[in-house]
Amino acid sequence: MKQAFTGVPGKTNHGQLSIFVTNEMKVLSPCLHDIPRTGLKDPIIRYIREFLDSRDFLEIETPVLSGNAGGANARPFETRAHALGINMQLRIAPELYLKQLVIGGMDRVYEIGKQFRNEGIDADHNPEFTTCEFYQAYGNLETLMKDTEELLSGMATVICGDAPIVTKSGETVDFKAPFKRINVAERLSSILGSSLSFLEDEDASDQLKILCKKLNVKLSGPFTVSRVLDRLISDYIEPECIQPTFLYNHPLALSPLAKDADDNVH
Repeated sequence: MKQAFTGVPGKTNHGQLSIFVTNEMKVLSPCLHDIPRTGLKDPIIRYIREFLDSRDFLEIETPVLSGNAGGANARPFETRAHALGINMQLRIAPELYLKQLVIGGMDRVYEIGKQFRNEGIDADHNPEFTTCEFYQAYGNLETLMKDTEELLSGMATVICGDAPIVTKSGETVDFKAPFKRINVAERLSSILGSSLSFLEDEDASDQLKILCKKLNVKLSGPFTVSRVLDRLISDYIEPECIQPTFLYNHPLALSPLAKDADDNVH
């Protein structure tokens, strides 16, 4: 409800700025319906919780403030804890805390919560957003893909009905498993017409720029290997992902925490 008052400015007995009303209050836009006390529930969040809880995952709440935000590559919001006399940062991801719990013996954990990144705003980014991260011991890429298929397929059915199909912008999207899979390294090699073995060379970025020039791919600096590869994925692979699609086997430059064939963590 919006209201209008006419009066003179002044201060209350406690020194707070206020307005001393001289005429009657006027209602500019009345609220015709009260805020509902029930029904304010998010079916997606509820479904995700039920899905993970039924698989023996334990919901965790990790700290939002820490001395050094980690778990992702992003610029954090900074603040200061005056009582402690230390600088602190709002978290950019709950990843590190959740992984510590798995290492400590809690085999399956997840968290649904707010993340904060002090960066730009566009169609894909917002400084404040909600994520769900879950981790399980003794799982691998194949089990993660299967769990994700079941999660999204079931969620689409709960929200849209028996047939997990929705239409957006004229495209029919089918969430029935199995989802499409794209081997990123193989697809990039096919696009560039070259093996990706040169990505280990010191002049990898220069070689990438030469190949991109032949493809008429427009690049903008900084011309790092990861940035150029990301641009190629955006131009050639992401347009194929109309249906739910798994992108896997990214080049090492895009996967700093991936494992190689010998299980060495990079």
